[in-house]
Amino acid sequence: QSLQQLTGGCIMDTVHLYISLPAVAVDTQIDIPASFVALFMPEGARRPAANRGEIADRHELCEDMAQALVETARDRRMQLGVAEGDVLWKIQSGLDAVPEVVSAAEARWVVRRLAELLDWDAPAESG
Repeated sequence: QSLQQLTGGCIMDTVHLYISLPAVAVDTQIDIPASFVALFMPEGARRPAANRGEIADRHELCEDMAQALVETARDRRMQLGVAEGDVLWKIQSGLDAVPEVVSAAEARWVVRRLAELLDWDAPAESG
């Protein structure tokens, strides 16, 4: 099945919504999970490659995207009777199709966070 069939277009609608939203200042007191900060850590580095504000902005986008996809993922799984992993894989494919919105690493984080929010098994890491 295509991503469009599985998601009913909801992933792309969510992505397009985030593209069109104006930038909003993020409260610098927000807790950013270490798993997200790790996306910005070059191998062997002691500090992230981006500043805290940039990382906070990216985290807010990714967290909001994961939250927005919860109902879509749950609904598609029930409507189509497919496995949780298949739903997550299709969402990952959809996010990978828009690298101008989220990087590949951010897309993987969104999908892992979505799995966590749904209490589904996280997808296996790909090499």
